[in-house]
Amino acid sequence: MTAVSTGALAGPTAGVSFPEDAGVLNVRDFGAKGDGVSDDTKAFAKAIRKASGIVYVPAGTYIISNTINWNGGSNKILQGFDIGKTILKLPDNASGFQNTKKPKPMLSTGFPPAIRFRNSIRDLTIDVGQGNPGAIGLDFYVNNQGTVRNVRIQAGEDGQAAGAVGLSMYKDMVGPLLITNVEVRGFDTGVKVLGHVNSVTIDGLILRGQRKVGLDNNGNLLFIRNLLSQNSVKAIHNRGGHPVICLVDSQLNGTGNASELPAIDHNTKHGSIFCRNVKVHGYAHALVDKSPATTLPVGTITEWASDAPLMLFESEARTLNLSVPDQPDLPVVNDFSQWANAADYGANPLDKSSDSEAIQKAIDSGAKVVYLPNVHAQMKKNKRAVYYIGKPIILRGNVERFVGMDSFFNVTGAFNKDGKQPIFQMDAKGPKTIIIERLAKDLGAEIHNPYVLHEVERDLVVRNCTGFSNVIHRGAGRIFCEDVVGTNVLVGKGAKLYARQFNLEGRGHKLIVDGGLAWMLGLKTECKGPIIKVTNGGTCEVLGALFYTCKPGQKHGGVEVIDASFSMAGASEYAWDRSWGTEEPIVEVRNGDRR
Repeated sequence: MTAVSTGALAGPTAGVSFPEDAGVLNVRDFGAKGDGVSDDTKAFAKAIRKASGIVYVPAGTYIISNTINWNGGSNKILQGFDIGKTILKLPDNASGFQNTKKPKPMLSTGFPPAIRFRNSIRDLTIDVGQGNPGAIGLDFYVNNQGTVRNVRIQAGEDGQAAGAVGLSMYKDMVGPLLITNVEVRGFDTGVKVLGHVNSVTIDGLILRGQRKVGLDNNGNLLFIRNLLSQNSVKAIHNRGGHPVICLVDSQLNGTGNASELPAIDHNTKHGSIFCRNVKVHGYAHALVDKSPATTLPVGTITEWASDAPLMLFESEARTLNLSVPDQPDLPVVNDFSQWANAADYGANPLDKSSDSEAIQKAIDSGAKVVYLPNVHAQMKKNKRAVYYIGKPIILRGNVERFVGMDSFFNVTGAFNKDGKQPIFQMDAKGPKTIIIERLAKDLGAEIHNPYVLHEVERDLVVRNCTGFSNVIHRGAGRIFCEDVVGTNVLVGKGAKLYARQFNLEGRGHKLIVDGGLAWMLGLKTECKGPIIKVTNGGTCEVLGALFYTCKPGQKHGGVEVIDASFSMAGASEYAWDRSWGTEEPIVEVRNGDRR
C-alpha cells in the first residue's frame, strides 16, 4: 500500500473469468453482443434485474444507449474481464445525455434510503463517448459493503470529450463503501460526493484532465489514500455543512492555470481536513482554508490538520504514522482444473443441513480455488439460498482462495448455540497467503461463532465480505481486510490487522487491540456500546472514522486506551438525537491515571 507515483492503473494480470457452474450470470446469455455496434442496453437491464450476485461481462465493447439502473436493488455486482478489455460505451451525441443542468448516468446502482447493500462495479471501462456533455459515467450508491474496483471512467479514450461527472456519489447517506484502483479521465467534475453520512473510503484514485474540479465533496466524510491528481483546476474542493477529509500519501500535480489556484480548497466553516505526506506541485498554494484563514505553500505537507490536535497526556502532536505493508494478492487462476466446486462434494444451499463436510472435502481435494456456486437466480421471489456451517472449516492444503461467489452463509442451530468454535480456522501449513472473498452473512442472522480463528504465521486477506465478527487473531500472522463488515474483532499480542473500509456494527466493543497492532483507513461504526479498546502495549492508528450513533445508550467509552498507543485523524460522530452523543468519546489511562 505505497503512495501513488506513476499514474498507472493496474488490473488483473490475466483477466477475470469463472467456471460455468459458478452461478454467474453472463450478459451474453441475455442477448448482449459486445461487438461495438449492436445496442446492448436491454440485455444489461435484463441481466441486472435477474441478478442477486455477479453479472459477468466478457471482453468486448458494449454499446449502452440509456441508463442501466439497479432500481434500488442490492447484491448486484457488474464484473468485467479486465480494464480496457471490457468496455461499456455511450454512443456519440446520445439522446438524453445533452443537458448539463440535469446530468444523466450511464450506470446507476441505486438511491436512498441506506439499505442498498453489496452493489459493486469491477474490472471494466466506462466511456461516455463524444458529444455527451450531460453524461455521468457511474452514479454509484451502496451501503455497508460495496466497491468500485479496477475501473476506468473516461470521456472519450483521451478524456477530452464533453461529460458532466465521471464518478458521482451525489446522494444522501451514501456509503460506507470503497473506491480502489480507479481512474477518471476528463469530465467537468471527476468525482462528486454528497451527504453527512455514511463515509467514502478511497485507496488508489487517479484524476486527470477535469475542467472544473477534480474531487468535489459536499458535506460527507472522505478517507483518502493514494490519490494522484493531474489537473489545471483545483484537485479537491471541500464544502458544505460538516465535511471531513482525511488525505494521506497522495500527489497533486498542477498544470496550466493551476499556477493561479490552490490544490485544495477547504471552503467551509464547520468541516475539517487532515493531510499527511501530500506532495503538491504546480499550484499557487497547496491548501487554502477559509476559516480560519490559512494558506499552505506548495511542496510536501508532512502533517497538518485544520483543527488543533487533542491529547489527554503530554505527547508529540502527531499521528503514529505506522508503516503499512502492501496487501498481498495472488495471480488470477483461469485454469478451472485447479478450482473445486463445493457443490460437487455435497454442499447444498437449498436446505438447512450443514455444508461444512462438503466444503472441507473441496478444500482437501488439492485445488487452489474453492468456490460456493451462487444459485439465487434459481430461487423464487423473496427466497434466499444459504450455505450452512455446522462445524469449523479448516483452511489448509493447497487452497489459496475461498470464493463465495457473493452467496450467503449462516450457521446451524446447534453450532450457533455452542458459539465457541470458529467458522474458519487457519491451519499452520499451506500457502503463505489465503484469500476469502465475495461471501456475505445471511441478513438478520445472529451468529455467535467466531468468523475466523487465526493463530498461525500466515497472511489472511478478507475482502468484499460481511459477517467478519467475533474474530480471534493472535500470534505472528497478519489479517488484511478490504471492504468488510463485522464487529467484535480481537487483535492479540503479536498479531497485526490492516483494514480499508472497515464497517463495524453491533453491540459491545467493535475492536479490541490487546497487545497487537491495528491500522485502519476508513472506519465506520454503528449501534450503541463501546467502540475501540487498546490495551497491554497495543498500537492502533485510525485514518478517517465515522462513529454513527443511531440508537440511544452509548453514553460512555467510545475509545478506551490503557497503557497503549493510539492516534486518530479525520474522525466525526453523528447521532440521530443530540442526547445520544457519547459523553466520553476518548478515555486514556496511563499507570492508573484516568483522563
